Amino acid sequence: MTQSEPPAEDASWFSDAVFIGDSRVAGLRLYSGVTPEATFLDHTGLTIYEVKDGKAVIRRGDRKISVLDALDSGTYGKVYIALGVNELGYYDPEGFAQTCGEVVEAIRERQSEARIYIQSIIPVNTEKCKANDIPYYITNEGVASYNQALASYFEGKDVYLMGVPGELLDETGEALKEYSADGVHFKKDGYVLWLSYLAAHTEG
Repeated sequence: MTQSEPPAEDASWFSDAVFIGDSRVAGLRLYSGVTPEATFLDHTGLTIYEVKDGKAVIRRGDRKISVLDALDSGTYGKVYIALGVNELGYYDPEGFAQTCGEVVEAIRERQSEARIYIQSIIPVNTEKCKANDIPYYITNEGVASYNQALASYFEGKDVYLMGVPGELLDETGEALKEYSADGVHFKKDGYVLWLSYLAAHTEG
């Protein structure tokens, strides 16, 4: 598990990056202002288990292929993985972390030179989750247990485990209401801050 902080102002940093994730990552693609050269393999509701099992969710013309197969279509310097919210309902943080490790190994088989970044799960805003009928199992207690499992599993491994952007959180550790759209997803300013965090806390 490695963390360091290079300059954040180089927008080209993400030009050889691929982002793997769920609808939160789709928001990052749409609203953060990330360079258009970046590649996104995102799908609403995507879980780490579906990535591992090769579920076909990425559209390529008139067909769909798996995230791992989609990685074969390019060569990337960085792979960012941001999953975990949809997996909270399994109540299995250790299983989630182990499956993340298996996916990392599968990615390394396809992108042997890429640096791999696992993003800790960003907490939610409880009040907005309740107001928007977000599933009951999406809680910050669950987020904390999954993030702890990630930290334990990847300790000492050659993976860059990203923390949570503090700028997105209030003093209690919840997602700030002003940046939260529905409790889980963010408004534009939130996605901009998230991307800025990734640019400032990464390996150069």
